[in-house]
Amino acid sequence: MLIKLPECFNFKKLFVYRKLRKGYLKDLIMDRKDFFKNVCKYSACGCAGVMLFSPADLLADNDPSDDKKEDWRIGFMQNRMARLIQSLNGNMDKETLTSLLENMGRHCAKENIEHISKFKGDINGYLKSLEKWVEKAEHDEEKGIITIAGKKNNSCFCPFVDISKMPKEFCNCTLGWNKEIYEAVIGKPVNVKIDTTVLWGGESCNFTITYK
Repeated sequence: MLIKLPECFNFKKLFVYRKLRKGYLKDLIMDRKDFFKNVCKYSACGCAGVMLFSPADLLADNDPSDDKKEDWRIGFMQNRMARLIQSLNGNMDKETLTSLLENMGRHCAKENIEHISKFKGDINGYLKSLEKWVEKAEHDEEKGIITIAGKKNNSCFCPFVDISKMPKEFCNCTLGWNKEIYEAVIGKPVNVKIDTTVLWGGESCNFTITYK
């Protein structure tokens, strides 16, 4: 006996729903820029949160004409990350949170280690490569001091950050990032001091790196 299904029945949606339940969400919502692939590398990406949306919403075709519009997932990710840091900040001691964020920053830096490795032992060459990204990069070789002054900006370079929502403690992530990068280039331990950041209310992100 054949059962006639209602016209509104959509096999595609049923298939999507079953796939979501089987744990293939990341494969289904991957866009051409591999957005979530890159986001989930670094920490809790909050993928489970997308279950708040219907499969139809998640799988809506991207209109090429919308490329310049902000992807809704960016705001979604930034909100969840800010809430995560707020929660961690209220449930663990400062030293542990700092260490956690520094480790995340170091992991992020290692993603670019192939680019950085060509500057190993050539700190001045590396600083020169930063010219288009920063306002000033100075190196006092006698004292072992590197001063980085970023360009004026009203937003953070990190895609995780909405400066209106992210706690300032998150800057410990860039502390770890800078330590990993400069230690790889110089070949010895460094100390990094954050002078100011846009997340702290400054006009730019400035750092002082010292080594012996």
